[in-house]
Amino acid sequence: MLSLEHIHTRYGKVECLKGVSFNVQAGEIVALLGANGAGKTTVLKTISGLIHPVAGEILFQGKIISQNSASEIVKRGIAHVPEGRKVFQKLTVLENLELGAFLRTKKEALQGMETVFEIFPLLKKRLSQKAGTLSGGEQQMLAIGRGLMSRPSLLILDEPSLGLAPLLVATIFRMIETIHKQGKTILLVEQNARMALKIADRAYVMETGCIVLEGDAKKLLEDPAVRSAYLGG
Repeated sequence: MLSLEHIHTRYGKVECLKGVSFNVQAGEIVALLGANGAGKTTVLKTISGLIHPVAGEILFQGKIISQNSASEIVKRGIAHVPEGRKVFQKLTVLENLELGAFLRTKKEALQGMETVFEIFPLLKKRLSQKAGTLSGGEQQMLAIGRGLMSRPSLLILDEPSLGLAPLLVATIFRMIETIHKQGKTILLVEQNARMALKIADRAYVMETGCIVLEGDAKKLLEDPAVRSAYLGG
């Protein structure tokens, strides 16, 4: 479904991604792991058209999207839920969800909203509430729900558990599994490597802008080097 081939990305003169290659197959959850500053968020921004690579190609469903705009990439079926949630604080829950469906027909938007409410029933009770007054966990649900409103084929999640209490982290991961069971392909960047590897099919590990390790998620969960570096031994 998604393939990155030797991607190089720069911020100014600084090369952040140094020949990154990996793929995501339809129906998978793929985790992208690594320490802070490894380049994970830059990978996601490059996929979603917020940054363009200076070399290499990104293919989605067989089409090159490396130089497409962010809006064109959403049209093609990729939704990016950014780190830090980035909900529109002064807008209501309903308005945030409606913005997620800006490329969809009214009928599609209504269908999308029903799907979101099945996964996040709490949001239905908060429709008229300003997003900025929601708890951190509720804002994360809203951010994911807004992403789902575009009815993507591929959902990209950047640090969905960041800043959440352990109980809420478990809740968010259960909801991610529910989304996956409903047929969504997911690319997941997550600081909680243990939780990510438990739900993922495959994983890639990044260091300083490069992929240094890849494999079956369950095997990586038991890998001594991975456990020492990312799982606390």
